[in-house]
Amino acid sequence: KILLAPCHKKKYRASLEFREKALKALEMQKRSDPHFGNAGAVANLLKAALAKASAARKCQPDGALELLPEDISDRGTDDKGADPFAELEKLYRMEHVRAKLEAIRRRFAVADEEGDALPILGHFVFTGAPGTGKTTVARILGKMLFRCGLIARPDVVETDGLKLTGEAVGQTKKKVEDELKSARGGVLFIDEAYDLGKGTYGSEACSALVAAMTDQTYAGLVIVMAGYQADMQSMLDTNPGLKSRFKHFLEFPDWEPADCLDLLETNARTENFVFEEWESAAKRVMERGFKKLRQLKGWANARDVRQVWDDLKERRAERLSAGPNATLGGKSFSLPDVEAAMESLYNARMGTVGGARKTGTD
Repeated sequence: KILLAPCHKKKYRASLEFREKALKALEMQKRSDPHFGNAGAVANLLKAALAKASAARKCQPDGALELLPEDISDRGTDDKGADPFAELEKLYRMEHVRAKLEAIRRRFAVADEEGDALPILGHFVFTGAPGTGKTTVARILGKMLFRCGLIARPDVVETDGLKLTGEAVGQTKKKVEDELKSARGGVLFIDEAYDLGKGTYGSEACSALVAAMTDQTYAGLVIVMAGYQADMQSMLDTNPGLKSRFKHFLEFPDWEPADCLDLLETNARTENFVFEEWESAAKRVMERGFKKLRQLKGWANARDVRQVWDDLKERRAERLSAGPNATLGGKSFSLPDVEAAMESLYNARMGTVGGARKTGTD
C-alpha cells in the first residue's frame, strides 16, 4: 500500500514484476538495517527507480510512466556475471567445498525460478587446521549468498571465540550482541570457535548465539563457526541447542606436500625466481621437509608454506650480501637456501610445540 499510493497519485504504473522485486529488495534492506523505516525506505526505492525509468523510456500515451523490474538496482552489479567461486581456484583441495556451495546456490535458484518458498538457509560449521582456507571460503560464501539475494550485504565480520568471551558476568553477552549487530544482514565468521565451550563465560556466549539464531532481528544473518574438527565437535556437544542450529558442515583437509610444492613453484614463477637443482635435489628436500612438518602439532598448511617462502628470500638476501660472486646465479634460490629454510621452520616448530599432532587435524 505504501508503495502503490504514490504511484496512483502521480500516474506511475508499477508492473507486477516491479512490485515483486521491490518487496524483495525492501525485505533484504529490513534484515540489515536496524533503523529500517517502511515509508522512508519505500520513498528512497521509488525515487531511485523513477530516475532510472525516466532516463530509459518515455511516458505512455495516457501520461503514465511504467515502472519495470530493471528500474530497481540489482545487488552486486559491480561483478554481475562473475564466477563467485573463482577465488577457490587459488586454493587447494577445495573440490568438495565448491560442490557443496554450488548445490546450495542451485537449490535456492530453482526454488526462486519456480516461485516456491525458499528453503531455510541455516548456519555453517567449518572444520580443519589453520591455513586450509576457512576464512577465505567464508568471504566467498558472503559474496555468493549476496548475489543469490539470500543476505542483504556481502560483508563478513570476522572474530574469534576468545574475543566473544568476557571476563565478568554480563560482558560476554554484550560482546556477542555487538558482533551480531555489526554483522546483521551479512555473515558473522567466528574462528577458533571451540573457545566458546570453555568455562562459564564461554557457555554464556553459546547461549547468546542460540538466542540470536531464534530472534527475528537476526533472521538475515548467517553464522559460520570454524576450528579444529575434534575441538569443534566437543564444543558443540556441550550445547545441543547450539549444535541443532547448524545445517551445513564442511571439512577442510590438510594440504599434501605436493600442494605445498605447487604453491612455492607458483610464487617463484610469479616473482620471476628459479630454484637451482630443483629436480635433482631441492624439490626432494622440500617434499621430505613438508612430510615431517605435517606430522607436528601446529602444522598450518598455507601459512607454513608462506613462512618458508619468506624465509627463502631472507636466506637468499643474506647470501647475496656476502659478496659480488654470490649474484652470478641470477634471481634464484640455491640448494643451501632451501635446506636452511626448511630446517629453520622444523627446528622452530619442534622447539616451541613439539610432539605429536592434535587429533583434530588428522
